Amino acid sequence: LCSQGLWRSATGRELQVAVKVLDLDKFPAAAEDFLKEAALMHSLDHPNIVRFHGVCVSPNSLKLVTELAPLRSLLECLREPDLYTKFPVSILHNFAVQIARGMAYLEEERLVHRDLAARNVLVFSTEEVKIGDFGLSRALQLGKSYYQTNFSTNLRLPVAWCAPESIHDLCFTSASDVWSYGVTLWEIFTFGLTPWAGLSGRQILETIDSPVCRRLEQPNACPDAVYDAVMRACWNHDPISRPTFAQLVGMSSMYYFRTG
Repeated sequence: LCSQGLWRSATGRELQVAVKVLDLDKFPAAAEDFLKEAALMHSLDHPNIVRFHGVCVSPNSLKLVTELAPLRSLLECLREPDLYTKFPVSILHNFAVQIARGMAYLEEERLVHRDLAARNVLVFSTEEVKIGDFGLSRALQLGKSYYQTNFSTNLRLPVAWCAPESIHDLCFTSASDVWSYGVTLWEIFTFGLTPWAGLSGRQILETIDSPVCRRLEQPNACPDAVYDAVMRACWNHDPISRPTFAQLVGMSSMYYFRTG
């Protein structure tokens, strides 16, 4: 459950904040993951990552407090008719660059987001977005370049945003985040359409996996250079052949200035 609240900082300043609430009576087993999310967010410091303020603990609930995005999620904004005209292609492209910068920071910190999508990007103004919702994020162990999990009743895989290796083997890396970034760009340039709408999880895997290797079509609003050089590169079947987020920052910035 998410809501708004008022947060008083150590200096006495009052801030409007977002509050994510975990009901311990209903979900007692989720407390550990909730606190892990809080600890992870506490360590992050980047202009394109949602700022963490603190955790409130009570006998029956835990509350995770973060900065509030006045315009809600990017997905909601893209689908809102009244906001549609405020997001020309140049603004959308700027958002894409900011998301790449935030993800490059996570990559440098050896963190895997695992759930990058337009619904988890928050809009603070028509010129600023930040990455949020770190509930599925994980820190990579020293010496490892991947995070591997097991199937469980709590694991709800966002298949339409997942790389083939994540669906097959539940293996998550910065490279699988790069695949999700490509899908997020597709959402942005389609103004919030659902990727692979109408297909089941199994059908999506059969479509994107070898030997079919079909990819989402180029959105009408997406410049050719962005689709061909950036999005298609993110969807390379071989994880090693996908660009890093550090490389994507340079690529996205270059094509932003070329097409903006």
